[in-house]
Amino acid sequence: MSPRGAVQFLLEAGALREEEAVSAILEIRNVSRRNSGLIVANGTGSGFYLKQGIGEERRRTVGNEATILLDLQAALAHDPSTPSFLPELVVFDPVRCALVTRVVPNSKSLMDLSRRRRIYSETVACALGNALGHFHRLVAATGYSGASSADFVPFPFRAVEPELSMLVSLSAANVDLVRVVQNSDGYLPLLRKARADWNPEHLIHGDVRMDNCILSGSRRSGRVTIVDWELSGRGDPAWDVGTVLAEYIGAWLLSIPIVRDTTAEQLFSFARLPFSMVRRAVGAFMTAYEVAYTAYGPARGERITKAVRLAGVRLLQIAFEQLQAAHELSGQAVYVLQLSLNILKRPDQAAGAFFGIDVA
Repeated sequence: MSPRGAVQFLLEAGALREEEAVSAILEIRNVSRRNSGLIVANGTGSGFYLKQGIGEERRRTVGNEATILLDLQAALAHDPSTPSFLPELVVFDPVRCALVTRVVPNSKSLMDLSRRRRIYSETVACALGNALGHFHRLVAATGYSGASSADFVPFPFRAVEPELSMLVSLSAANVDLVRVVQNSDGYLPLLRKARADWNPEHLIHGDVRMDNCILSGSRRSGRVTIVDWELSGRGDPAWDVGTVLAEYIGAWLLSIPIVRDTTAEQLFSFARLPFSMVRRAVGAFMTAYEVAYTAYGPARGERITKAVRLAGVRLLQIAFEQLQAAHELSGQAVYVLQLSLNILKRPDQAAGAFFGIDVA
């Protein structure tokens, strides 16, 4: 949709007033990723995010997101004790497959915050844990599994034993990565075990990366909104938790410069992002998540161990993403692969010794 078409669409939907449409301070930015995306803002911090699905697959995922947002907003309306973790759905046009959500005012993604300041705040981690925990508690209580009949399956489970249609779409470096995983001692069986333990309990987000988490307010008392629900479906909630753990640890790992002939202790000291800061953020996130979710109970240790194991799987996805356009494996991707394998081998030990999470 063109910028002019987006403004006209918002006018027809009643989301934008005519005086705003002719205002000199109306700003339109292209933020396309998987789908065509525009932000239409009025210069005061408020505005709209318009996403349009083009093509059969993109229409399916945008329609999936619209249905999930509608259903979750209805569930939140019936449970006023649960704080919202969603962007506000303004309108969805199924004919044009155009989805409009309200931009969270005065906000930044957690990815933007970390890139700019190289800081992982414990209070922000708490806000993220609250948002994810309340989401999981809500869908666990209602048994909501999402709009699609198909379960969510993490990308690494499919990518390490790819079908031909997937293999031809991988970069040369990612083909090498698949070969390394398949030839590494024990890596593939560990991934198969993680998949065998997968338990699709209810709806999960599926992609809780830092740029899908939006902080509004201050870093001391802000609220996190989770956006981009296109790929969400019924899955194992430990995947969402493991994704956040992998995002934190992956950011630390990728902050380490490639230096030859160094010990593990030296690598820790070279990291531009202090490991102690990341560990404190992980602890704050997990504490807040458990308080909000309230469902760990006697199985707490097992659930945390599974989340850590799936963090190892998610690290493999981070390696794939690092190599999307590469021709050969990078040194940083090798770091990520090695850490992924170490976590998969001993997730119970990694929970305490590496992540600093008490599983007792």
